[in-house]
Amino acid sequence: MVSGYQFSSTDGFSQGLAKVVVGGLVSEKFGYIDKTGKYLWQPSE
Repeated sequence: MVSGYQFSSTDGFSQGLAKVVVGGLVSEKFGYIDKTGKYLWQPSE
């Protein structure tokens, strides 16, 4: 069962990392994931 999207938006991968955005317009947080989907930098403002 799919539970929905994990990220609000993502950028393409560069050097094995992708910037991701989680949260809404008021509470957007940014982080970076590797190609397995593991956070290397937890989302923060």
